[in-house]
Parts: sequence; C-alpha cells; structure tokens
Amino acid sequence: MKLIEYINGVSKGDPINIQFVGRNGRVTYKDIVEAREMGRVTKGYAKSDVDLIDSRGRKVIGLSLKQADAEAWGAFDADKKAMGEVRAALQRGEAAGIVNVIQVPGGYYQLQNKGRKINVTFPISKDLAYDAVFGRVDDKKLVVIKQTFISSHFSVKDDTIIIEVEKVYKDINQIMRDPNDAPVWNVMNSPTRNPSALGIKGLRPLVQAKSRAKSSVPIK
Repeated sequence: MKLIEYINGVSKGDPINIQFVGRNGRVTYKDIVEAREMGRVTKGYAKSDVDLIDSRGRKVIGLSLKQADAEAWGAFDADKKAMGEVRAALQRGEAAGIVNVIQVPGGYYQLQNKGRKINVTFPISKDLAYDAVFGRVDDKKLVVIKQTFISSHFSVKDDTIIIEVEKVYKDINQIMRDPNDAPVWNVMNSPTRNPSALGIKGLRPLVQAKSRAKSSVPIK
C-alpha cells in the first residue's frame, strides 16, 4: 500500500509528524513511528485500513482510506436496527404512493412504480450514518481519507510528511453537510440478494454517497 510504504520508508522507526491536506481542511498527527496495516480487521464494523502508531506503541488514529471517486459507505444486511429503518422507509413510500414492493416470479421482490422498476433513496439516521462511516470500534479514533494516491501526493518538509488528499473527514457532521459525500440509504433491485435482517429477498439496501443516489426516487 503506497501510503504505508511511504510513511514507513521515511520514518524508519523514528518519530515524525504526518499532515493530511485536503480541499476541506487539514489534520496533523505528531510523534508517529509506524503506519500499520489494519484492513483485514472487520469485526464490529471496524473501518480502519491503517493505524498510525506513536513512539510509545500507542494507536494515535485510524485511517479509513477511500478512493477519490468512492461512493459507497457500507451495508448492514444482518443488522436489525438498520434494516428496521429501511423497512419503515419502504412502508412510508408505499403509503405515499411512491413505491410498491411487489413479489415477482422466482420468490423475490421488486421495487416498482406503476409497473416500472425503480430504486429508492431516503435519509439515514445520524447514529447509523456514523456507524457506516466510522464503524463501531474506533470511536473518535478514526478519520476518513479520500484520495487515489500517486507519488506526487507525498512530500517531506522539515520533520513532517505532507500528504495531499481530496478530502479528510474528522467527524460525522462534516460528512452529513457535504452535498456529494453525505451518506444516504439507496435501495436497489437485486434478484440475488437476500438481506437477512430485512426479510425481503431481491432488495439491496446500501449506505451510499448522496451523489450515487441522484437517479433514485426519494422517500422523505
């Protein structure tokens, strides 16, 4: 991973500062001696791909790395609370005449409006948005970094590694305010999907960036 290789190659185990500079702000972490890969740890919706470790061996911050054009935040197929939120929104949509959840041959369901297949989108609660973006194990110990890294994004000035990124998100309020990256529910038709906690085979509910759901029919 280019980010890990660069940080560890410059540090070589000695303390250094790391600064991420994005279009929406910057953050600096001091006394870093190692960037440690964490992407294989997913229990509890863990989101950190890289942990920054200080000279005392402590985790300073976790980094959730997203490609610059990433539009997905997560899925909660087996989460009863999250799927309850989806089910309630679909019921609101049906009551308002926006969508019909129709069983079709093959034993699965489709989202339709006047016989036409549609996708639907609706707001996500703030606590579930937090879980989708920051997970449930890194409370206040994680930032989201959006960038598709190339060599020119990395430089060193004095005792600081400077890393250019598209965006850096430190808290859920930042993301909820972003007109493109704000997380929303987007529910799509997918015959092969069977989200266990939703109990409606054929639907694929995802937490995605608002920009990804522009073509979906909104439910309030």
